[in-house]
Amino acid sequence: LDEMKKLLYRSTRFSYCLLLALSLPIILKMDYILHLWLKDVPDYTTGFCQLVLVSSLVSTLSNLMAQVARAYGKIRNYQVVVSLFLVLNFPLSFIVLKFGFSPLSTMCVNIGIQSLLLLVRLAMTGKMIRMTSMDFIKNVLVQVSSVTLASIIFPVILCSLLDNSFLDFICVSIVSFGCVCLATYCLGMNRNERQYIVSMLLKGVNKKR
Repeated sequence: LDEMKKLLYRSTRFSYCLLLALSLPIILKMDYILHLWLKDVPDYTTGFCQLVLVSSLVSTLSNLMAQVARAYGKIRNYQVVVSLFLVLNFPLSFIVLKFGFSPLSTMCVNIGIQSLLLLVRLAMTGKMIRMTSMDFIKNVLVQVSSVTLASIIFPVILCSLLDNSFLDFICVSIVSFGCVCLATYCLGMNRNERQYIVSMLLKGVNKKR
């Protein structure tokens, strides 16, 4: 159980940080990418695509708990509860649209449900493997939040200074990827993980020699 919890913490952090590294430049330059691809971008498309990526980042924090539930074996109650929360997307989206909110509000509803699902999955999975919510918050949420905040500062500043061109997109992508990697190494890993990464890099360099 202890090893499973360590694996869950590590896999969740690394999955999130990898997706953040890939999606951050796309989120920041979504308008340019869509204009390059579609020329005429329909209303709300940029916002929808950005929110889809944000929703994916949030869901990454809890998706691996489903694997833990399957490994534990007792998945009936888990699947029923999770499915019920996912179905809430439809009536809640209908309600917000009925009250005249923007179409983008449907994706905000989805992000809210994904955030709520994180708490539900955490509570149910925690009982299976004797994991407290505070353990998950300390070993995952605090670290990924720190990585996210540290990663977005320079790319956002750079994005506001540059124009919409292919060269600017490349610059933002390189800076974003570098910031996420650096923040992940400094804030998203513990000492043992950093030592392992360094040893693997040194081993690779020595092999080339």
